[in-house]
Amino acid sequence: MDNKNFRILIDMDDVITCYLEDVIKEYNRIYGTSHSIEEITSWEIPSSFEYGLFSVHKKSDILTTITPKLDSIEYINKWIDEGYDVFIVSDCCNCAESYGEKLKWLEIHIPKFDLSHFIPCKNKYVVQGNVLIDDNLDNLNKWSLNNPYGMDLLMTAQHNKQIQDERRIDNFKEADDYIKTIQFLMSLGEEVKTLNKKLK
Repeated sequence: MDNKNFRILIDMDDVITCYLEDVIKEYNRIYGTSHSIEEITSWEIPSSFEYGLFSVHKKSDILTTITPKLDSIEYINKWIDEGYDVFIVSDCCNCAESYGEKLKWLEIHIPKFDLSHFIPCKNKYVVQGNVLIDDNLDNLNKWSLNNPYGMDLLMTAQHNKQIQDERRIDNFKEADDYIKTIQFLMSLGEEVKTLNKKLK
């Protein structure tokens, strides 16, 4: 399969960016608290964040200044250069401004990314692709049911470290290795189909 026909879907928060860690730092700055990322052990935000952790979205433009995660930018640029069909699929429901702020972040950090390939979407299972990289296990499970021939990869994040899952990856280098392996296996399948046609 040509790279242009291979679609890579990537979540943004806590996959491309250090979302939760930076939001907690901003929360501490705004409210004068001293919370740490280690307090987060699941999707449920502890009640100790008495003002509501995500209230920071209404008090700052944190999404435009958030830190890139690990090797995310390096490999997204690599995939774009290699001709893959790269889409970023991200929930923008936390606040009305998040859509524009995420687009601005992408313009700054990944200028070669085609902004028309940014999909603001909470229910990611409706988007078709060959690979989905996400930090939310529920998203991956629903997506895999609707994309039975796709590969879903769980990016490690603070809130999902307790989950045991064979789909886990810790960085984009590992995702790239999976993608290259998938393509190799797909090419073998195409060769078998071609051989069968010749034999007939």
